[in-house]
Amino acid sequence: MTNIMEDIKIKDLKLAQKNAGKNALNLNKKAGLKTYIIKEDNVVEINPDGSEKIIKKAEFKTVSSAKRKFVLKDGNKKD
Repeated sequence: MTNIMEDIKIKDLKLAQKNAGKNALNLNKKAGLKTYIIKEDNVVEINPDGSEKIIKKAEFKTVSSAKRKFVLKDGNKKD
C-alpha cells in the first residue's frame, strides 16, 4: 500500500477550522456550557442562549500570517 501525501490548501484548512469551531459551539450549547473565545482582541463569553459578554481585553493581539503551502504529516504512521 502506498502512502500518498497531498498538499492541503489554505481554504480547506480554514473550512475545517470553521466547521470544528461551529461544532464545538453547538456541543457546548447543547450541554449548557459557556464558551470563551477571542473576538476583536477581547475575551468574549458566549452563553448557551447565544448572548455574548466581553470579559476583558485580550493580553495578546491577533495577527495575520503570510499564506504558504505546507504538508501535514500522518500522525498514525511510524517514522
